[in-house]
Amino acid sequence: MSHTESVQTVAPSPASRQRTTGSLLGRVPKGDRREVPPPDLDTDVPVLVVRVGHYPIHHGTVGVIRSLGRAGVAVYAVTEKGMTPASTSRYLTGRLTLASSSGLDQSALLERLVEAVDRFPVHPLLVSTDDEAAVLVAEGWSELAGRAVLPPVPPGLPRQLASKRGLHELCVRHGVPTPAVWPVRSGDELEAVLAEVGLPVVVKQTDPWSRLTHTVVTGSTVVHDAEDVAGLRDRFGRWPEGSDIVVQEYLPDEDAEDWFVHGYCNGTSEVTRIFTGRKYWSWPPRAGATAYARTERNDEVERAVRELCGRLGYCGIFDTDWRYDRRSGTYSLLDFNPRVGAQFRMFEDDGGVDVVRAMHLDLTGRRIPPGAPVEGERFFVENFGLAASGSYRKEPRPAEIPEAPRRARLAWYSRDDLRPFFTMAVQQVATSMRLRLTSRRSRSSGGA
Repeated sequence: MSHTESVQTVAPSPASRQRTTGSLLGRVPKGDRREVPPPDLDTDVPVLVVRVGHYPIHHGTVGVIRSLGRAGVAVYAVTEKGMTPASTSRYLTGRLTLASSSGLDQSALLERLVEAVDRFPVHPLLVSTDDEAAVLVAEGWSELAGRAVLPPVPPGLPRQLASKRGLHELCVRHGVPTPAVWPVRSGDELEAVLAEVGLPVVVKQTDPWSRLTHTVVTGSTVVHDAEDVAGLRDRFGRWPEGSDIVVQEYLPDEDAEDWFVHGYCNGTSEVTRIFTGRKYWSWPPRAGATAYARTERNDEVERAVRELCGRLGYCGIFDTDWRYDRRSGTYSLLDFNPRVGAQFRMFEDDGGVDVVRAMHLDLTGRRIPPGAPVEGERFFVENFGLAASGSYRKEPRPAEIPEAPRRARLAWYSRDDLRPFFTMAVQQVATSMRLRLTSRRSRSSGGA
């Protein structure tokens, strides 16, 4: 997930939100599922959703639980303590706490994961929903392989793919276009780089799974002006231990398009299921997580991903982000997430197969049935989309795709599993109120 600190927006009015979202969604959506029966999964093989980071309001975790649970598979998930949207899903069989926010190192995390896996009566299939979990599972292959079902990815590859600097090195080595990056470890280095490349730029944490208590940035942050630079310098001064970041070349919004490719590679690095789509809205605007997107065919980025996975020897689920530069006609790879992406449920072929179902079929020895992606299907993340709608209300509406589904798919709301949606809504409102209260207290203290 991406977060932006430097972009500030004005909340749109309810009427503006209704006009903007209504024109995009069309008819009132039914929820996150289509009337397609799921493929024939091996229901004797349970799934454990592995996550290490602390992000209780996460539609990707709920999506994995629903996708496999609807197919009759027992789904267990690592969740935070207390009530979370994932913990309330009717399709969740059981939950456990691995180490969210506990500060355990990787060896201790692996030990806890092995203990959890050993409690299953049969070997569970592991599905990672964050980069740290993907790295943990891959690098713990020797301890987990005899206890769980997991793809045979080269142990060190997920760490390199998830690292901003590591991914850049791989792209250069294999001739894949990618924005230039400069490693930065101090405020002086930051200003030296900016003096050379200019503004705006994107600043990212080098390793998104870092367990530093404080970090200079918590996600992709667009640095527009001198005020933003001063804020970063201040953080470098206060938290010198959180200084491992990269400055990335910025591709202007007015000349760019955001695309993503999700898929699954089998044990021979053959891409057996692949989906492409375009991101139209994000939250925070322009540099955050997907808020509104649409499935769209893109043969060029699909071909690039297939070739890259084969060269790398990658196995398992992947979620990649690309940015198209209209000025040069080039697609640049921004991120390669070696795990399931939060918006993966927007992609499901006409046979009911998504990436987690494809992996379950393949790793349990079942054939992945043929299927074609459903083009033009819209996907809306309710909490992000409503917040972002005001920032995009002047954007031109995407051109219609012939014979595209008329209803959008939603990330949270589903008539057969309502509790995660309502839990999310309540917790989102509570979080917003806490942030506003904290902001007011901060302003009051500053003016005293």
